[in-house]
Formats: sequence, structure tokens, C-alpha cells
Amino acid sequence: MLKSTKTLGILLCFAAFIGGGALSNLSAAENENSFSAQQENVCSGVIYDASGQTVIGASIQVKGTTKGTVTDIDGNFSLGGVNVGDVLVISCISYVTQEIVWNGQTLNIVLEEDNMLLEEVVVV
Repeated sequence: MLKSTKTLGILLCFAAFIGGGALSNLSAAENENSFSAQQENVCSGVIYDASGQTVIGASIQVKGTTKGTVTDIDGNFSLGGVNVGDVLVISCISYVTQEIVWNGQTLNIVLEEDNMLLEEVVVV
């Protein structure tokens, strides 16, 4: 009787292990699908000025939301959770603010200098 109880216990543990593994694999597959879906909605690009130099610290924000980022030292940016058709607002001090509709492709944006703003800046 003790031997059959041990055998039954081992079989139940084995069944739970296999069943749990199948559930774990299903969760991993679901997580992988949701991760790849998130990766598809990553907007990235580079921001330049009119002379072709990259712009550091430009702000990129999805219009009407709090989602946003800034460009790094090389003018690169990457922003997750952006849907195709969302409007991106690109702004930086001394440049004209631009609004661009994201089409799902990598962006190369050229900002124009805001000459009116430059005339108003006073250095102390």
C-alpha cells in the first residue's frame, strides 16, 4: 500500500511538472507575441538641423499624450507605443516646431532655425 501511494505521488508530481511546463511554454509564447507587437510600434529616427548637424536634446512627443522622448548626443531617438498615423510633435529651442504623421518608417527630420526667436535671445 505504501509503495503504490509513493508511485501515485510521483506520477502526480510528474503530471504537474509536464502540465506546468506546457502552461509555461504557452505563457512564454504569449509574452513573445506581445513583445513583438510592442516592437512593431517603436518609432525611431534622427533629427538634423539645416546644415546637416544632428540636434541634441530635441523633444519628440505623441500629440495629445504624455508619451515622449528626447534625442541623444547623436540626434537619435526611439519612442515605443506609437501607432501608425499618430502625430509626432518635434520641438527644440531655437528651431521651428514641426508636426509629422508617423507612417511606420524610420524618420530623418530636418528642423528649421527659428530666426524670430534668435533675435529675442539676450545673453547676460
